Amino acid sequence: MERKFTNINTNNNNRNFDSTSYWENRYSNGGNSGRGSYNEIANYKAKIINNFIEKNNIKNLIDYGVGDGNQLSFLKCENIIGLDVSPTIIDQLKLIYGSDNTKQFYLVNNFNITNKSTLVISCEVLFHLINIDIWKKYITNLFAYSNKYIIIFAADYDKDYGNHCKCRKFTDYIKLNYQNWNLKTTIKKNDSCLGDFYIFEKISNKVD
Repeated sequence: MERKFTNINTNNNNRNFDSTSYWENRYSNGGNSGRGSYNEIANYKAKIINNFIEKNNIKNLIDYGVGDGNQLSFLKCENIIGLDVSPTIIDQLKLIYGSDNTKQFYLVNNFNITNKSTLVISCEVLFHLINIDIWKKYITNLFAYSNKYIIIFAADYDKDYGNHCKCRKFTDYIKLNYQNWNLKTTIKKNDSCLGDFYIFEKISNKVD
């Protein structure tokens, strides 16, 4: 049962914002994942994630909110699963990486998790989930998909930027509702990014 968390910003002024439709429309009209998945920001994120992969001998990961796949193209892991809510982008990624058997792509709603991944990453996804129910469901899935590590790249404070961006202090919510996970490391941001790295590790002696 989810624990009450009075500090989280549950303002529902944007409850009707449909992030799935937003991203499907954006990708179907030729848009991309935004500046956070390109150039120096993409390189910065890849450096942190790839260092963690190498240091911890990670062989498989899930990129939850893979978007157009540009960020994924920088990652160095033996097996990668990309998940997204946009049918258009998943179809495109299957074509782009069709000959690469180390990568698989699924719509979130069609993903049957039978084997959890060692690492699940979430890069600049949380602040796009304005609807609080969608935000909570995403976090539920995020922790369900991993059996050891989770890396979240996001802003950990409450602020409404309008349009399709709303930050929430997610670490307090996770601490309260996922007590079998420990915040292992925080890596403060590169100045060009809206977010920091938060690395969670499962506490092995606790049961889900």
